Amino acid sequence: MSPRTLETLIKLQEKGIGVILSSGRHINSLKKYGNMLHFEKYPMSGYSCINGQSYHDHLGNKIFEHERLNYDDYLKIRKYAKASSLWLYRIYKK
Repeated sequence: MSPRTLETLIKLQEKGIGVILSSGRHINSLKKYGNMLHFEKYPMSGYSCINGQSYHDHLGNKIFEHERLNYDDYLKIRKYAKASSLWLYRIYKK
């Protein structure tokens, strides 16, 4: 994050405007930016992670998480992808 961006986002928070950091990644990859932005002082700020699948408050506490794809549906999608010669990458935990 550039110094100018950091300064601008902190000024927005000081004016009462929440900053939501959004990423397709897990919360752990965003926390360093929340720390740089002093999120602990701004409860209106937070995180949107895993492409909007989970939301966290300014301290990183999970507020909401969408239900993940169930394993049986994943297997159906994988079977279709293989039959259609589509590349599919997914790490699935039961």
